[in-house]
Amino acid sequence: MIPGRATKFDKYIKTKFNESTPVFTNNGNTMCFTRNNYSNGKNGKNGNEVTLVKIYKATLENESSTKLTELPFNSHNYSTAHPALRPDKKTLCFASDMPGTIGRSDLFKVQINEDGTFGIPENLERTINTEGRESFAFINDENEIYFTSDGHPRLGEFDVFVAKINTDGTFNKVQNVGADVNSSKDDFAYWIDTKSRKGFFSSNRDGGQGYDDIYKLLKIRRLTCEQELYGEVTVMATKEVLPDTKINLFDSRFTLTGTTNSDQKGMYSFLVEYGKTYYIRAQKLEYTAKEEKITIAKENEEKIYQ
Repeated sequence: MIPGRATKFDKYIKTKFNESTPVFTNNGNTMCFTRNNYSNGKNGKNGNEVTLVKIYKATLENESSTKLTELPFNSHNYSTAHPALRPDKKTLCFASDMPGTIGRSDLFKVQINEDGTFGIPENLERTINTEGRESFAFINDENEIYFTSDGHPRLGEFDVFVAKINTDGTFNKVQNVGADVNSSKDDFAYWIDTKSRKGFFSSNRDGGQGYDDIYKLLKIRRLTCEQELYGEVTVMATKEVLPDTKINLFDSRFTLTGTTNSDQKGMYSFLVEYGKTYYIRAQKLEYTAKEEKITIAKENEEKIYQ
């Protein structure tokens, strides 16, 4: 992974103030980014005469024109920063100390409507947010949210953490990504490609070339505690194998978490988490459906369900 030569970005966006943490839509024509509260040649200030930061949206209209707007939930009186898009580009996450914040800064989410307008920001709540500072969210296509915090148990000042996002929008237990990434100093702005398992993060750890440096990584193991739940679909009375049977997997709240069909040998499988309770349901025309409650052991053990 050899980086190319760095060049200056769009002249219509950069100013004498700070611009950082850009995220792009799929076509690359729209970008959200963080900048000091500065528009139309004027910098805004709060009641204490401090210029905070806001999230702006830049839309490329043609090769020589960029439309720049600030997001509607910005304010002179609090900061919004470090935007992150979910892979479907329908939800924006960001950091803020806006009203409703639990700690010094929290992570929020806001829906992006079909017409490009935004919904009402929602706090990600106490599974993610603490009395400290949470920031620099990144959400990958495996429904994992990575973020930086100084409020969860950590190795240094700011550490990188990860949590699995459930289908109902709740979060599993937050995990520290460990000492390979986190140090005794500030570690933040984590990003990874789920296919190549290569990624980057920033840190001011000892041994760097500047104050904050970018580091690359290769992730060789997954952080979530998962194992394979597999089984065979058969007729109870005759033990006849039933291929092409629809199998639904539900969590303990009966929220659908996975769907598959049994193969020609009647086999199926799902990735599940240690210590969790699931309900598995088999359905096929002309047969009575069967549902079974399954609790996954907290340690790795082999079980097959029929």
